[in-house]
Amino acid sequence: MFEPLSAYRIHAHNAFTLLTSDVNDELVTTIFDQSRMEGADNSIFVGYRARVRKFGGITISGDNNTIFIGQNANLAQVLININGSNNIIYIGGMTTIGSGEFQIRDNGGTIIVGDHCMFAARIAIGSSGPCTTYDRLSGDRKSAQSRTTVGDHVWLGRDVRIRPGAAVGSDSIVGQMSIVSGIFNSNSILNGQPASLIRGGVNWDRRMSDTLEQAYATNHYKQLHLKIVAQYDDHIASLLEIH
Repeated sequence: MFEPLSAYRIHAHNAFTLLTSDVNDELVTTIFDQSRMEGADNSIFVGYRARVRKFGGITISGDNNTIFIGQNANLAQVLININGSNNIIYIGGMTTIGSGEFQIRDNGGTIIVGDHCMFAARIAIGSSGPCTTYDRLSGDRKSAQSRTTVGDHVWLGRDVRIRPGAAVGSDSIVGQMSIVSGIFNSNSILNGQPASLIRGGVNWDRRMSDTLEQAYATNHYKQLHLKIVAQYDDHIASLLEIH
């Protein structure tokens, strides 16, 4: 059973929950000061020892949206915009982001970023475009809802764009200024506009080691992650099953 450790009300009908007893007053103040919500039943979850620096802010206009920032995530100058209802933005544990923007402008969209990712500066990830489209004959609004996914342990270079509906598999590398609009398997190197597969069967690590086996042997972050994630994993899994 999921039991939040520290819960706060941002506005009358919206909540901010710290999933840790290690309360960071600076983090709480930053989230409060930089969050703007219109609607009801919107939630922000922040995991154990997550950090936000020079936070760009969170703007939500709609109902029943969920934003999740995982344990030990380290975000700098990140802007999150949701315009719609029933959307999810999930940023996994141990993920670092130099700067970037996450945007959903629809209902029922999902952006998933896995654990242990490393994003450079000026990253843009969307689950829908910045404009609304309509059917020319009926005049009805055309939904662009989609699921945009970046797997675990993915390295995005500077100025990468991940387009709505795209998927980058785990343990992959995306070269700077690439525009990803397709679906790619794990262990890939991608580059270009649009991005294409340059090479498969690769992996990477933040530190220099002679072999991948040595890199894994010294990667204490994975062990730390396994110990912490259990306290809220079931809750987040239940959210993601809906989408």
